[in-house]
Amino acid sequence: DMKKIRDILVESAGNRPMLRGMMLPLFQPIFIAIMFCFGLWASQISDRVPIIWSIPAALFLSVVAAAFISAFHQEWKPDLTFGEFKYLPDLTDIQITTMLCAIAIGAMVAFNKSISPIGDIAFAAAVGLVSGFSQTSITTEGNNDTLIFWVGFGLTAVLLNIIGIGFETFLKSMKLSKLVQFLGVLSIGLGFILAVQVF
Repeated sequence: DMKKIRDILVESAGNRPMLRGMMLPLFQPIFIAIMFCFGLWASQISDRVPIIWSIPAALFLSVVAAAFISAFHQEWKPDLTFGEFKYLPDLTDIQITTMLCAIAIGAMVAFNKSISPIGDIAFAAAVGLVSGFSQTSITTEGNNDTLIFWVGFGLTAVLLNIIGIGFETFLKSMKLSKLVQFLGVLSIGLGFILAVQVF
C-alpha cells in the first residue's frame, strides 16, 4: 500500500536526512492539499498582506520551530492529544489535527477571507506549528539529523506553497478566480473525507 511504498522510498534516501524529509510529504495527500491551498490563499490575499512570501515563510519557520521543540525541548511541546474523540473515535490525533487544518485553510480559500496582515501571518504560523507538532509526534530524542530532516520537510511545504501561488496567479490572469474558491471547497471536502475514513 501507499504507506509501505513511502517507507521504502524514504528509507532509500539512506543517511541523507534532508532528502528523506523532502520526500515524506509527497505521500500525504491531505498535507499536500493544505500546503497547496496556503499558496492559493497567499496569492488571493496578496493585496491585503504587504509581502506575499510572508505566508510561506511563516509556515516554513513554524514547521521547523515545531520540529526543533519536538526534537530538543519536549517539555515545551503542547499536548495535542484528543483522547478518544467522541464523534470520530477511530481517528488518531494526527488525523484529527490534519482534518481541522484542511478545513480551516479550505474555508479561507473558498470564501477568499483575510483576517488582517498580522492575523493572516499568525494563522499560517499557527497551522504550521500544529502541523509540525503532529507530524513530529514520533520524535523522541534530539540530534542534528532530526532537525535537518524536518528542514527538508518544511522546504517541500514551501515548494507546494509556491506552486499554489503560481497556480492562483495563472487562474486569476485567465479570469478563473472562482475555480480557486472551488479548490478551497475541495480542501474542506478532503478534511471531511478523512474524518469518515474514506481516504
